[in-house]
Amino acid sequence: MVTAGSGIVATEHEERDITAGDVVHIKAGEKHWHGAKKDTTLSHITITTTGSQSRR
Repeated sequence: MVTAGSGIVATEHEERDITAGDVVHIKAGEKHWHGAKKDTTLSHITITTTGSQSRR
């Protein structure tokens, strides 16, 4: 869930603009990246469900 700013979230197949209030769902194991757009910041909350693993 994006809490402030704007940015981009991308998978191997798609890229989307995101902004405060947007909720993004990434399937378990799907490669993805996210980050702020130029000249802004991006704050977000990540929720990982029980039994899943977060990769860094």
